[in-house]
Amino acid sequence: MAAKGATVTIHRVLYTSRSFEICEYGGVNRYFYEMLRAGPIAERFSVTLFAGLHLCRYPLAELRKKGIRVYGKRVPRFHGIGRLLRTANSAMERMLVPRFDLVHQTFYAARFPYVRNAIHVTTVHDMIGEIFPGRMGDPLQAALKAESVGNADGIVFDSESTRKDCFRLLPSSAAVPNKVVHLGVAPRPAHGSSLHTRPYILFVGERRGYKNFEVLRKAYATLGELGRQFDLVCFGGLPLGPDERDLTRYHGDDDVAAALYRHATCLVYPSDYEGFGLPPLEAFAYGCPVVTTNVSSMPEIVGAKATMVSPGDVGALSEALVKVLSSPVTSAQRVALEAHAAAFTWELAAYETAAFYSELLAKRKLPFR
Repeated sequence: MAAKGATVTIHRVLYTSRSFEICEYGGVNRYFYEMLRAGPIAERFSVTLFAGLHLCRYPLAELRKKGIRVYGKRVPRFHGIGRLLRTANSAMERMLVPRFDLVHQTFYAARFPYVRNAIHVTTVHDMIGEIFPGRMGDPLQAALKAESVGNADGIVFDSESTRKDCFRLLPSSAAVPNKVVHLGVAPRPAHGSSLHTRPYILFVGERRGYKNFEVLRKAYATLGELGRQFDLVCFGGLPLGPDERDLTRYHGDDDVAAALYRHATCLVYPSDYEGFGLPPLEAFAYGCPVVTTNVSSMPEIVGAKATMVSPGDVGALSEALVKVLSSPVTSAQRVALEAHAAAFTWELAAYETAAFYSELLAKRKLPFR
């Protein structure tokens, strides 16, 4: 307890607009939205979210109920909007941003030269572009990530796996104060009947690149009579192409995802690499069995609760599907999956992030004002 008459410093924390500009649902903007909504950060600091002009569909204004200052306006999507929003928001940030004690960049960007003496924090979600430069590499994003990490006073990693990858690929990052903070899950009620009339295998996310959707299609094609009892259903990603007419695709908000997870026979997530791997954990939260790969962060996040195979191994994936589809999940197994997911909360993620901010601020030698 502070001594009577002592001044208690409430440090000011800024979240920037980058992740909110071009992403409507999911992704990085969901990470920041859920953490801020959870409460612990706003309880400890004076928080400002400058979302700027953005496409984000999450109800950012509701964060004001947590005492967070929210500045921004959602705008409609049109061709070329990304560059326009970046230019406009950069200009507004320069005019509107006062002095803050800590700035958490919501996506990779250069250091803010106009926020004096502030601690700069960045979150590294994965190293996909650096590990698969030919398949998923974006030279500009890789350069911004390297610059963001190089200029950071603190780095948050989604997983221990991502921290190790970053240290290996960007060696200078090992000298920066850092902390692993696992993401959380926030399951929604999934009442009512299934959105899909037949039993189905669920796939979530983009159906290209390192996500290995084609490996799933090949394994599914080997199932014969067993496979014909289950549809292959996708959530998110691009609209179906001419060669995907045998698939069913749903898209929408978290309520749609919840219904699909709850009624799926299993989620298959055959990715080559994940920085965290939220869909398998979300599936667990709804009692849905998971078949995934045994690489990167997957063993760290799902542990022994999932059926794991080597990435790219069609035969092993086919065998795993036969095993899972032939053995309906029991009530006790659903409870165990839900309990595993319940250990990953946004409240805990926010608490650990706030604690990391406090550590960085306590060590800062320069005056803030």
